[in-house]
Amino acid sequence: MGQALIDIQQGFGIIMFNTATAQTFDYGPNRLDWYPPISNSGNAPILVYAHCGACALGNRGQVGNKPEHYTANGYHFVSVSYTLLPAANAQTQALQVGAAVQCVRK
Repeated sequence: MGQALIDIQQGFGIIMFNTATAQTFDYGPNRLDWYPPISNSGNAPILVYAHCGACALGNRGQVGNKPEHYTANGYHFVSVSYTLLPAANAQTQALQVGAAVQCVRK
């Protein structure tokens, strides 16, 4: 189930708190965190975010204040994980992110 995330990061001298709530889903060997919009007016757009750390670093939880920003503006925000280098090559990573998008489309 979802959990409140508190992500404190410093940017431009301002401390931002991410309090958006995510629900975690499995897709294949990986997981994704789905943050619904704060006010759902029906057919809200979905933004799928794949973290980038040269394909070898990072995880789906490193989203800063993105979920809070996008969900406050009516978007679903989905952060996906994928297998990192060297355990997976770039083609495998792309296929895994594609599988996450297919999961979201359902």
